[in-house]
Amino acid sequence: MAVESADQQRPRPRLNATARYGSPAVPRRGYRTHFDAHRTRRQSAAFGRSTAVDWRQSLCSQQRETCQGAIGMIYAKEFFDLQLQFARRVSELGAMPLQVALLDYTNLYVRFVGDRQFDGDDPIWSTYLAGFRGEVDLGDWTYRFYLHRPHRVQPPSVIATFGCFAYAMGKPGQIRLHFHNTDGHRHGPLSAERSASRLSELTSLVHHVRSQQVAVKEVAGVSWLYNLTAYKRLFPESYAASATVAENRFRNMPLWGQFLSRHGGIRKDAVTAFARRVSDRTTMDELAQCFPLQPLAVSAPIEAFFEFYAQNPAARFGG
Repeated sequence: MAVESADQQRPRPRLNATARYGSPAVPRRGYRTHFDAHRTRRQSAAFGRSTAVDWRQSLCSQQRETCQGAIGMIYAKEFFDLQLQFARRVSELGAMPLQVALLDYTNLYVRFVGDRQFDGDDPIWSTYLAGFRGEVDLGDWTYRFYLHRPHRVQPPSVIATFGCFAYAMGKPGQIRLHFHNTDGHRHGPLSAERSASRLSELTSLVHHVRSQQVAVKEVAGVSWLYNLTAYKRLFPESYAASATVAENRFRNMPLWGQFLSRHGGIRKDAVTAFARRVSDRTTMDELAQCFPLQPLAVSAPIEAFFEFYAQNPAARFGG
């Protein structure tokens, strides 16, 4: 459940943008022309031949590696199918090429490439786009491509990790929090039974920041999790109370992570309701409202964190 991100991303088009992209046959800036993409099509064809083994067999193999701690969690195919459905609807209602919708309105680029540059000319992304043009089933091609990419637990910008939490540097004087479920306990990572562990991890993180990042004055984060009491109780009240909706996060896990279970599967009820809403919407402006929970942006002075964790809040949960 990779659900909170410290992504610093370039601005992306808003859903209610009035500009249109024109015919799908017209290449958008940042995408290769037919001639430029010839090599990547050949590469993707070779990739397709090398993945003739059923993707389910590949998934089973990678899940065994995951249990051994070699790679990060493998997400279910339905998670990608859901994003493809959303991208198709964006393409239809927004009159834009599907490859544009895939880049700007899904988390696929991050899953495949690993950075947050969202470069339409990236060789890995170009290979993915070139490959699906010849595929009968876009969902199968997408998932096979995903399974053969590294599954990073945290982005390379992370400075230090403490259990389920990590931080990266934000703007000058600021750190940004990440959350990723690394807790294999039978109880959920945000359950009352595991709250003491989460608070202990955050206490260690804050101590590390205090000793190693003396210029930091602020802590910030963005996630759908700030809608949940079980998550908000882990932080200073002023931090959680600062929440405002973070709009246009269609590329990032702070939005899409709400559809994943802690084991990498999907939350079926949420996915079913979301898919139904997407199919029913008739304008671009309505699509953003299809998500059950909106990502929330929060921030507070680092001093509030020092004071909060100095009070040993984990003791309330037996820590």
